[in-house]
Amino acid sequence: MTLKTIMDVCAISERSAYRYLNYISEANVPVHFDKDLHAYRLNDDLTRLPEPTTIDETVLMLVGLHLLSRQLNKYYKAETNDLIKKIISCQSVPLEEILLSLNDKLEVATDTDDYSSLVSSILISAAVKSKAKVRLLTGDADSQQREVQVENPSLWFKKKWRVAGNGLSDDKSVDISKIKRVSVVR
Repeated sequence: MTLKTIMDVCAISERSAYRYLNYISEANVPVHFDKDLHAYRLNDDLTRLPEPTTIDETVLMLVGLHLLSRQLNKYYKAETNDLIKKIISCQSVPLEEILLSLNDKLEVATDTDDYSSLVSSILISAAVKSKAKVRLLTGDADSQQREVQVENPSLWFKKKWRVAGNGLSDDKSVDISKIKRVSVVR
């Protein structure tokens, strides 16, 4: 069944159709997209690609796909953008809002840029929106790295963007530029 047929028969939006396909799949109904038919069908065999299980993995995949799509022709770009929409529609965290707010940064990024701080920013924003804890690995060339878990993270700006929240001393916050790795803890 094509996505358009699903949308027409069920009178739902594209995003809802992807969400329902995801629910069906999570209920162990083996559904997959058949490229030859350009439609969804039940799997003949039960093998599937692994799905991202954490916000961290999903954000890394989405940023990578977005940056890759800039280097593709219009046909592959369209398929990549459809894949991004599918992945976003499967998430419990409103990642589309977070990625839209950072879209300007993604658009001006160059091939030689280090995207680590961008990924860290997206993950922190996702944790703030979903009220999840984060585990931060911090440090710079002059100090030792340390790991800290922050509950109820928030972002604030005082000369530089900083992360604050429970788990950090009352007068302390972490400068985002000092963050080496962010893990969202569910």
